[in-house]
Amino acid sequence: MLAPSILLFMAAAEASTPSTVGLLAAVTEVLASDGQIQVRSWSEASPPDDATLMAAARDASARVVARVIWTDADHTQAAIHARVITSTDSLDRIITFAQSDDQRERGRALGLIIGSFALPAATVQPSDAPRASVTIPASPVTAVSTPPHWALEGFTMGGWALDGVGGGLGGGLGLRWSPETRWGLRTGVRARTASVSTAQGSFLTVGFFMGAVYALATGSGVRPGLALRGDILVIYEGLTHFSADDPEPVSRRRFLPGACGAIESEWRLAPATSVFLAAGMEAAFGRTTVLLRGLPVTDIAPLRVLLEAGLRAHF
Repeated sequence: MLAPSILLFMAAAEASTPSTVGLLAAVTEVLASDGQIQVRSWSEASPPDDATLMAAARDASARVVARVIWTDADHTQAAIHARVITSTDSLDRIITFAQSDDQRERGRALGLIIGSFALPAATVQPSDAPRASVTIPASPVTAVSTPPHWALEGFTMGGWALDGVGGGLGGGLGLRWSPETRWGLRTGVRARTASVSTAQGSFLTVGFFMGAVYALATGSGVRPGLALRGDILVIYEGLTHFSADDPEPVSRRRFLPGACGAIESEWRLAPATSVFLAAGMEAAFGRTTVLLRGLPVTDIAPLRVLLEAGLRAHF
């Protein structure tokens, strides 16, 4: 068998999808009789890294190696990475499609990009050589683990207490890990502060959170992604009373368990940057009554409405 001009890597689950059929047809169309294509697949969760791709291409005597990864379950975004083995030429593209685009046409668009990149490196065969062929080996390539998907986020927030105090303005920082398209984990800290006129003081609440994220829909272009969040909380609440007849401010504080649920919309500004909005409810498992000179003046409400707006960096 002739050595391939292109060695193409795809996930094993994508081997016979309409998008893959369209991709291979387009590459074959571009190369015509100027090269051969071989497709290999990986069956593990992580795709092969650049070193694995280059080593496999050299073993197969390929002139170009390419990897295609669909980054979402709806196949609306694909990442192309390609290298010419004998030079430093490389290709890295993120291609985004609309939900209405035909699956085969999506693959065809990717194939035209890969074929056009590979064409200068293809080996020209004699005029009676067969047209480009596609072969898929029975055994998948062993993948080398790549780092999981992480995101660092910063946000501003506002809180509104139901029946008492506990709202205020503030912000927070969070870290998110998304090992797969739908599910993710998150952790971080947020804080709010507000004045409490009835107690002649100020209120501070700090929440340490850890929870899960489930993506209801992935974003594409101007269409936002949609996700549900659920967190468990360790809440620090503190109130400081200022009065002319007290020599020093009087502070009281306590820790409470809690939980929070929210719905979130996210817009991608770039492959590594996005903005998000979230709205939800926070619950502290306990009510706190504020006393002034022994008399109750207000309560720190256990239920608060929260709104967030922030920026997320993916890496």
